[in-house]
Order: sequence, then C-alpha cells, then structure tokens
Amino acid sequence: MRMCFVALMIVAATLSSTLSAKDLPPIQKFLHAADNNDFAAMTSLLAEKQSSFVDSVANCYLRRVYQNEENSEVIGAWMCSEGDTKSRVVLGIITQGSDMVIVEVVREDRNERPAPPRTGSAFEN
Repeated sequence: MRMCFVALMIVAATLSSTLSAKDLPPIQKFLHAADNNDFAAMTSLLAEKQSSFVDSVANCYLRRVYQNEENSEVIGAWMCSEGDTKSRVVLGIITQGSDMVIVEVVREDRNERPAPPRTGSAFEN
C-alpha cells in the first residue's frame, strides 16, 4: 500500500488558514491537538469510549501523519518513550464519525531502542 506524507495537504492549510479553530473539521482539530500534545483537546474530540486511546499515547508525540492515496485514510504515527532503552510506535487510522473523531489502532510495535527525540511538528520534513 503506497502512503504519502500529508503535511501540506491536511494540516498546513489548517494551520495557515484564516479559519478559526472552531470552524475546522474535527479530524483537523484532532491532528492539531495531537501535534501540540494537547491531550485534553484530543479527548474532547474523540467519540465516546475512545478516551483509552489518549491514555495509551500519553507519553508519546505525534511523529508523522500519512494519507493512503487509494482510499484517503488518514494514519497517525505516535512515537512513545518506554524508558531509556525502549520505545513504542502506535499507528492509528483516524476517521470522523458524525461530529467526533474515531482512532482505530491498527499496529503497535515495541522496539529495543530509545525513541528519537522530537524535532518539531509532525507536519514538517
């Protein structure tokens, strides 16, 4: 499955737009909150029974966002520190249901190496 980085497509327009945050679609609000580690805002945008997702990425940062060219799915990749020598990567498909966001975790890997330090926004190269 071919994936493409959606920094310019989804969030660059969001962050530089003249629209206020309240006018943005829920997925864009969620990604903006995730990129800023605003877990309270992320939780408020998630559908009921999704708050456990925020707990699972509480020690993580949004590393990248991808979009599947075939079906336009948005996939978030969170990088999590699991101490000095281990890390975890969480991949979630982000969709919109009514006016709330749904994140379906599709992969979670544990690594025997530390998480790389965050170097900026998930939407920068």
